[in-house]
Amino acid sequence: MRKMTLLASLIMVLTMSLIVVRDTPATTIFNDGGTGTTHIIDYVINDDVRVDNATTLNVWAGANITLPSSTDGRDAISSYGNSIINVSGGDFTGGEDTDAGGSGHGMFAWESSTVSISAGTFTGGVKNTGSGGAGDGLAMRDSTLAITGGIFQGGSHANAGSIVAGHGLYTWGATGTISGGTFLAGSTSTYSVFGWIGSELDITGGTFEDGIRASSSIFNIYGTGLSYSGVSGDLLTGTLSDGSSISTIVSFSGTGAEINLFNQEEQTPVPEPTTIALLGIGLAGLAGAEVRRRRKKKAVDKS
Repeated sequence: MRKMTLLASLIMVLTMSLIVVRDTPATTIFNDGGTGTTHIIDYVINDDVRVDNATTLNVWAGANITLPSSTDGRDAISSYGNSIINVSGGDFTGGEDTDAGGSGHGMFAWESSTVSISAGTFTGGVKNTGSGGAGDGLAMRDSTLAITGGIFQGGSHANAGSIVAGHGLYTWGATGTISGGTFLAGSTSTYSVFGWIGSELDITGGTFEDGIRASSSIFNIYGTGLSYSGVSGDLLTGTLSDGSSISTIVSFSGTGAEINLFNQEEQTPVPEPTTIALLGIGLAGLAGAEVRRRRKKKAVDKS
C-alpha cells in the first residue's frame, strides 16, 4: 500500500512538470514563471507560443502555427530568459503587420535562449501594407543555435527586391553551428543568412539559395557539404581543394567582419609536440619490452 502511494505521488509530480498543449491558445503558457517547466507542442495551435523564465519547449512534427494579419505582427514562436527550444518538425509562419511595424518571424529567440532545430519550416510574415519590414524565417539575438535541418524562408515584401524583406536566418550577437537546412531570402536584396553585430557561426553544411553576409560578425565556413545557387551582393570566388565552390559567399561590412573559408580535410588537428613525444616514449617502451622478451626466450632455449 505504501509503495502504491509513493508511486502515485511520483506520477503526480511528473504530470505537474509536463504540460501538453493541444489545440488551445498558446498564450496560456506565456510568462508562466515556471522555471524548469517543460511544454510539449504536437498539435495545431490557435495562437502564438511564447516561453520565458528558463522554460523548455519541445516541438514535434504536426505542430503548425500560422498567425493572421494584425496590427502587431506577432512571431509564431518566441523565446526569452534562458529558455530552451527543441524543434523536430512543424510549420511556423509569422503574422503580417498591417501597421507601421515589422511583420512577425517564424521564430524569434533572445535573452540567452538556446535553440536546436532538426526539422520544420519557418517562414517570416509577409509585408503587403504599411511601412516596416517583413519577418525572418528565424531571428536570433544574444542566443545560441544549433541547426541540422529545416527550411528557413524570409518573408516577402510588397516592394519586390526591397531590402526590408526577410532573411532566412538573421542573427544579432548570436553564436552556434549550422550543419544542414535550406535557407531562402525574401527578396533579391536580402540573404539566406545575415549575421549582424557580434554574431559568430560555424557553417559546415546546408543549402544557401541567396548568399551569406557577415556584418561586424565572424563566419567560419567549411567547404564540404555546402550548396549555393543564386546570390545577391558582392561575390568572393574560388574553389577549395576538395572541389567545393565558394562563388556565392557574400559581402563583408562593419568593423571586424570576417568570413573564414576552410576545407574540412585541412582542419584535421595536427598533433602537438608533447603528444608526439609521449607517443615516441610509448613506442620505445614497447620496443624495449620486445627485446627483453626475445633475450629471455633465447636464454630458456639454451638451457
